[in-house]
Formats: sequence, C-alpha cells, structure tokens
Amino acid sequence: MSAFHPYHRAADLERLLQDHPIGDAFETFARRIGRDELFARQDRLFRRCVARAWETGFYR
Repeated sequence: MSAFHPYHRAADLERLLQDHPIGDAFETFARRIGRDELFARQDRLFRRCVARAWETGFYR
C-alpha cells in the first residue's frame, strides 16, 4: 500500500462550500444573515470543530 494519501479526495467540498461560501455566494450569505443566525452558525461550526478535536488523542 502506498504511503501517499490524497487528502483532497477526502474533503466534502459541497459541505465545505455550504459552511464557508465564497464569491457571489458569500455576498448573498452576508447580506441576508442576521446577527442571531450568524452567532448560531458560528457556534455550530465551533462545536463541530471541538467535537472533532476530542476524537483526536493529541488534543485530549
């Protein structure tokens, strides 16, 4: 088995672009989102990040 791992193939690009829009999608997102919705979104992303970190022994 090769030591090479194509990490770019492991990424869920659709989800990534939904969570972090770019270009015109970002402008549309930034214009329509309210303060409370933005906070909830940031909180959801942060909690997902922390949950993933707890699955990694290095961060425990």
